Amino acid sequence: MFQPTIAAKDGWFFSLRDNKLDGSNFNFRGRIFITTDNKIGLTFGNNANKIYSSTALNSSKTYLIVLKYTIISGENNDAVSLFVFDTFPESEPATAEIGPLTDNALVDINPANIILRSYSASNWLVIDGIRVAKSWDEAVKKRENTQLTNNAAPANRFFVTNNTLHLSITQSVNELAIFDLTGKCLTRDNIKLNSGNYAITLKTGIYILKMDNLTEKVIVK
Repeated sequence: MFQPTIAAKDGWFFSLRDNKLDGSNFNFRGRIFITTDNKIGLTFGNNANKIYSSTALNSSKTYLIVLKYTIISGENNDAVSLFVFDTFPESEPATAEIGPLTDNALVDINPANIILRSYSASNWLVIDGIRVAKSWDEAVKKRENTQLTNNAAPANRFFVTNNTLHLSITQSVNELAIFDLTGKCLTRDNIKLNSGNYAITLKTGIYILKMDNLTEKVIVK
C-alpha cells in the first residue's frame, strides 16, 4: 500500500531482486516507476522499456499496488504484471493495469528480496503494509477490521462501514488519537471516551488508531 504524496522527478521506487548475496551482482525485476504527474509504470528489468498507465494517481489517496511475478517453465520468459486498486478487490482481475511484461534479453530470477529505492532527498512516498506471498489470495485477501483486545481495554471494539469508524467502548479510554499515513494527527489533543458508541467519519484510506496503549491499523474503503 502506498500514497504518492510527493514525486519530484521520474524514477523507480520498488523492485524484486534475486537471491545473489555477493554484494555486487544483482538482478532487479519488476521495477515500479512513478512520474512527476503521478502516473505509475512498470518494466521487467530494462528501464528503457518501461510502460506507464494512462491515468494519474491521486496524491491524497492510498492505493493497493500488486506486483505479480509469474514464473514460467523455460529460460528468459518469466513475466511481471502490475495491478492498481483504491480499495481491496474481491478477486484477481482478468486484466492488469500494466502487463504481463517479459524480456527475453534478461535472465529470470528466483524472487528472494524486495528493494525500496529513494533516488533523491526530495522524493518520497508513504509506503505501508508490504506483503509477500506465493498466491493472489494469500497476498491480497481482504482483512476486515476486528475486535480490539488488550489488558487495558478488554472489550473495546471498532469496525468500519460507509466511511465511518465506529467505536464501541465498554471501558473508558483516556487518550484517543487517529493518524494518517503521513503521521498527521487528525484528532484534537487529549480526547477521552466514556462508555458508549461513537462514530467518526473518515475519507477512504489507511489510518492508525491509538487508544491508550493500544495501536491498530484501520482500513476505510
